Amino acid sequence: MWAPWLATTVICLVIWVATSLGAGHPLYFWPIWVAGPWGAMLLLGSVTGHRPCTPHRP
Repeated sequence: MWAPWLATTVICLVIWVATSLGAGHPLYFWPIWVAGPWGAMLLLGSVTGHRPCTPHRP
């Protein structure tokens, strides 16, 4: 459940670092808008045990 979040966050961080290096200065840290809300929801689901993406099987 955390692996896709981690992979996406790393990709976004790499893009942010590359574009910041290309610009010559740190750009606005936009990856927080990808990692933050998604990570908060995953954390909430991990703490409460609720997994809304799990399909229900009869």
